[in-house]
Amino acid sequence: MEISYWSDIACPFCYIGASRMKRAMAAVGLNPEDLTMKAYQLNHNAPLETSETMLTEFAASHGMTTEQAKAQFAHMESMGNEEGLRIDMAGIIPTNTFSAHRLIKWSQKYLDKKDHQNFIMALYYLYFEEHANIADHSVLLAV
Repeated sequence: MEISYWSDIACPFCYIGASRMKRAMAAVGLNPEDLTMKAYQLNHNAPLETSETMLTEFAASHGMTTEQAKAQFAHMESMGNEEGLRIDMAGIIPTNTFSAHRLIKWSQKYLDKKDHQNFIMALYYLYFEEHANIADHSVLLAV
């Protein structure tokens, strides 16, 4: 059984959800490598480079104060911690994910399922835990 989900590498709930879904699939005897990510850009107008922080970008794009955004970040980080993910929202570089999606599609075609899934999780990790600029082609090529 193959399960598809729509995701953006910049979505913390997608990172958490992919981790949970893989665990659930394994628990019921399904192959977690049969989880297929479909590209969905949360913000196709996001810049390739920015000096803006995720806090100011998130607060502005969601119509909230920075204090409200910090509370949302704490909630997302707590959910991630429950999954063993070290999400650090404040350190994220809010950038365009189009090139990452293109590379995910490439990896789906040319890598085996396990390496493809590892590639996707590596991108999530770089974005949420290492604060890499995933619009930077040198970062993407290093993955």
